[in-house]
Amino acid sequence: MHSFGMAYVYYCAPQGLIWSSLFGHAEVSFFRGTTTMTAPILLSATLATAAALSVLYMILLIRIVRMRFKNRISLGDGGNAELQKRIRAHGNFSEYVPLLLVLMGLLELAGTSAMILGWIGATIVVLRISHVIGIHRPAPNLFRAVGTVGTFSVLIGFSVYGVWMVLNT
Repeated sequence: MHSFGMAYVYYCAPQGLIWSSLFGHAEVSFFRGTTTMTAPILLSATLATAAALSVLYMILLIRIVRMRFKNRISLGDGGNAELQKRIRAHGNFSEYVPLLLVLMGLLELAGTSAMILGWIGATIVVLRISHVIGIHRPAPNLFRAVGTVGTFSVLIGFSVYGVWMVLNT
């Protein structure tokens, strides 16, 4: 283990004790013998989804910054309706995406199929894009409804499945 304060999660397994660092490595120490193995933990579905959503996040952020410079608005929305929509699209994204990614990563760590999570991750990206498109159109509209209901559905699905996994272990 490292001495510079890394956080570890401990799991008891039949083969020994597994330390899983928050920085992506697992060390298995076997109770019988002195063998220690270190292997990286790759959460491929979560990583791919986080990378795609990070690109979308930067696009949303750049759209706000450009409009702020163009209209010389440093704080708030300055009464600009378009800037207000952009700020809300960015804010809504910032409210939901982190929790979705945390739940997704935990489900992947718990053994949920990376392929299934990958498809759900791609769906999350499409849903968030749909929401961004919809927030700039007059309400109600299909894009915003699909983005909102879809995001809620995935969040509820991840939550219920996570609780189910805990209760059935």
